[in-house]
Amino acid sequence: MTNSKGLTPVHIYEATHKRYLNEANEKGKGIANSGMVVATLIATIAFAAALTVPGDHKTNNAGFIVFMLANAVALFTSSASIISFFSVFFHQQSMKQNFKTQYFYA
Repeated sequence: MTNSKGLTPVHIYEATHKRYLNEANEKGKGIANSGMVVATLIATIAFAAALTVPGDHKTNNAGFIVFMLANAVALFTSSASIISFFSVFFHQQSMKQNFKTQYFYA
């Protein structure tokens, strides 16, 4: 489907909204970078805390168990957020490529 100038709706949308799309992409990249840095720092600290256990770890006290559970949760959730940031980034790149292939070269 094209108009009298031979442009598809996708071409028209991209031409009229290019500035807004660029602004949204830049803001999204900034948010993703900040989140990625925070998640990486938390994962690093949680991993280091798991390797250097405080106190006498041979006794079964409740504080040690709570510490290990909290540390495991922190490590798991920060690792999951890092993986989700990567998957969103790569999914966005593949969707952009599929979109251009499907609508611009068909």
